Amino acid sequence: MKISNIDTQELLDHHVINEEVANNIINYYLEKEGNKKKFLTNTTLPLCIVAALFIITGICFLLADNWESIPHALQVIIGLLPIILSSASCYYVYKHQYESRAFKEAACLIYCIGMVTTFCLINSIFDMEINFSISVFTLAILAYPIVFLFRSVIASSVIIATLCVSTS
Repeated sequence: MKISNIDTQELLDHHVINEEVANNIINYYLEKEGNKKKFLTNTTLPLCIVAALFIITGICFLLADNWESIPHALQVIIGLLPIILSSASCYYVYKHQYESRAFKEAACLIYCIGMVTTFCLINSIFDMEINFSISVFTLAILAYPIVFLFRSVIASSVIIATLCVSTS
């Protein structure tokens, strides 16, 4: 329910409430709307992150099923798509949605997953023999600029966890 100045003005004109009560009613509904917006931003962060994970994972599953029947040149193009699309999402968030923490965290997570996906696809296309520890360290170094640019907590946690796993 939204109460405006017009509604309270009508009540004031008919001497149903006084000026102080009208101001209290308006302030109450303004605070209530502010809390609703705060609640929505707190719930969108996890939803954006889960959505990003599901989208990237679904695309990978669809491609993995038909990977051997795809021509080699198309495999390279598909292999580069995750990093191109994730970079585009980071650019969009940086230019248009930089104030939204949920968008920043989701874009960083998409970038990290896209980078790993591209690295793995290119490795599988060209049958490169790269040590696991070296590849994880390389990916972590490549992800650092995005973490610092967006000040992402989740992406930095992912990088720290992968570095800990690769060194053990």
